[in-house]
Amino acid sequence: MGMMNVNLEGAVGQVRELRFMPDGTAALDVTVAVTPRKKTQDGDWTDMPTMWFVAKFWGRQAEKAAETIGVGTILALSGSLSKDEYERKDGGTGESWNIRVVTWGIHPKLAAGSNQVAQTKDEEPAW
Repeated sequence: MGMMNVNLEGAVGQVRELRFMPDGTAALDVTVAVTPRKKTQDGDWTDMPTMWFVAKFWGRQAEKAAETIGVGTILALSGSLSKDEYERKDGGTGESWNIRVVTWGIHPKLAAGSNQVAQTKDEEPAW
């Protein structure tokens, strides 16, 4: 099966601890909440159920993300989407939607009180 590339904007829910692989590569997982909106027949907007993703940062991106983002930060992400299944504590099957981040930035329009934009792997803005 081929990789599915996605672009999304969402709010950071949790920043896990920056860790280093045996070869020295930095890795960081960040949970991101995305709440799609839908226009009703009345013309009003309503929130759909929130979806959670795990954004997986690697290398220099992981180190920059660990320095830059925090809970509540609005991120713009691009990357490849994958799904992991796992056994929950209750014995049922859970799933985790993961994004292997290729480019990212702090959303410039939504970063409260900040005009700082994080850099991507090539030190270019994500948009």
